[in-house]
Amino acid sequence: MLLSIIVPVYNVEKYLSRCIKSLVSQNLNTSDYEIILINDGSTDSSLKIAKDYAKEHLQIKVINQENKGQSAARNVGIKNCKGIYILFVDSDDYIEKNVLGKIIEEANDLKLDVLGFKMTRTSKSDYSVGENNPMSHFKNSKIYNGVSFISKHNYNNGPWWYIFRHDLIKKMNLLFEEGRMVEDGIFTTELLLNSKRISFYDIDVYRYFINLNSTTTKRNEKHLKKLNDDFKFVIKKFDGLIKIAKRKGADSHAIKRLTARQESYVFFLFVRLLKTKITFNEFRKVIVEMENLNVYPIKNFIGEDYFSMKHKILTKIFNNKVSLFMLVRLNRLFSFIK
Repeated sequence: MLLSIIVPVYNVEKYLSRCIKSLVSQNLNTSDYEIILINDGSTDSSLKIAKDYAKEHLQIKVINQENKGQSAARNVGIKNCKGIYILFVDSDDYIEKNVLGKIIEEANDLKLDVLGFKMTRTSKSDYSVGENNPMSHFKNSKIYNGVSFISKHNYNNGPWWYIFRHDLIKKMNLLFEEGRMVEDGIFTTELLLNSKRISFYDIDVYRYFINLNSTTTKRNEKHLKKLNDDFKFVIKKFDGLIKIAKRKGADSHAIKRLTARQESYVFFLFVRLLKTKITFNEFRKVIVEMENLNVYPIKNFIGEDYFSMKHKILTKIFNNKVSLFMLVRLNRLFSFIK
């Protein structure tokens, strides 16, 4: 079997059909791939939807478990899949039609460890580039090792930006960190660093669905502590990943990119904390912890990969405690960062 598509499912009855329809609308024989839907204790009709599609499509398998979180669901998929390659898809996202066949064929022929591709963030449910997808880019694509790929590419932390060779994941005994938020970057970066054959194709494959109605304003002491602990966990892990990169002979550009990735977790932690309407006294405690981890003030975040005016302005504010105090106060009053 060439490909296993792993889809964690949790309370996505509004979006699951769209996701599954995109996965069965591929230029692959049903015997060449499997779609593993891991229902992670959904309390809506997601499990029923998954089972109904499994009755219609032989390549769909449904695994049902108690709620353990997205990482645990992905790990169950890894342990139960049979494909040479793995693709992770979030259940509220979807895939361009008829693109996976060519991708898998190319990856398998070239014996790639990882194949990366483009994605589009969209709030539309039917976004497609169709025949405009440049399949000609398959020709003469360069193959990199892990540190060279990181040096040359603005790689994404999300595992859904790539297909990965299954036996490499098994050889590394690599799994997602369970019970953590923002754990994707650890898994993806470690896998890239240990890959010997990586290529990237300029083909628009993945649709990252932006839910305009979603909010992340949850605020209580337990949530704030977990948010802070999980981001600190990833920041510390990146210290180890940067050391691995140096041992593997990474150039200064790759190290700079990894350092920017590490600091991006500080930046986006601060953004999330603002959304919770945190007080400045609470924020100040987080700043002290970031200082102890040597990732504050934010020095390397702005650059080749993070360069928008919003990134630049917020970084300047975050690095100045007086400005940050004013931003926290104003945002608590007017909620302009949502």
